Amino acid sequence: MAGKTGYVLLYSGIIVVIFAAVSMVLALTATIKPVQFYQPEDISLDFSRMVPSYQIPGLPEAIRPDENLNTDLASSEVLSDSFNLLIHMFLMGFLVNVGTKLATLGGNLVRPIVVKVNKQEQVISPKQPDNSANSPQ
Repeated sequence: MAGKTGYVLLYSGIIVVIFAAVSMVLALTATIKPVQFYQPEDISLDFSRMVPSYQIPGLPEAIRPDENLNTDLASSEVLSDSFNLLIHMFLMGFLVNVGTKLATLGGNLVRPIVVKVNKQEQVISPKQPDNSANSPQ
């Protein structure tokens, strides 16, 4: 019975490792899209808050600051794709670890256990303290 269970664990572990590796390769080559775990908003800076609200007298119209000065630092698409790919890699790495543990456990169940017992018994007695170093001369 242990042999059948060992083979089932061995093959299931190998299948899990292969599935996780193929999923990682396909996600890195953008053949498949990783699962969407996170969807952030755009990160932008509003420079209109940094411009003084008062008007400088005599300033030409061409030099006056614009009222709407929003600048996007990073788009939500780039952030979410990279973060989701990173989470996908971590999860697939966890699956590879689980598959390796299953395959190792199955391999240990399949392999025969050989125990060699030595017929000669050797009794090791504790060492007697050496009093020659402490003896007065």
